[in-house]
Amino acid sequence: MDSKLNIYLLSSFLIILVVISYFDHSSWKLLDGINPVLLTEQDSVPTAAESKEEKEQPIQTQNFELEEKLVDKEEVDGYVVETYREYEIYKDQKGNIKKVIPTSNYNYLRYKKDE
Repeated sequence: MDSKLNIYLLSSFLIILVVISYFDHSSWKLLDGINPVLLTEQDSVPTAAESKEEKEQPIQTQNFELEEKLVDKEEVDGYVVETYREYEIYKDQKGNIKKVIPTSNYNYLRYKKDE
């Protein structure tokens, strides 16, 4: 009786494994048919956040640097807490600032206030 149960469990496991591998293979096959790297300009659909100006500029010309700027300074429980926010600074080839985009990264510096 115990061997029949083992055979049943093993065959059930193998059937489930075959079904899962079939679906996994067919999903990869579907994904391989759509390669976003091979899409041309005419095939791509612009998103709502993408403007024509951004689309016309190649990515290579958009040089940016990350910079942290002080955005807040407050006193909490005898400590001074400074809040810095990270910004993306985009510059052209001559070094002129074209745009500044704030990121969601913040850093906090806390130090004891001198009395």
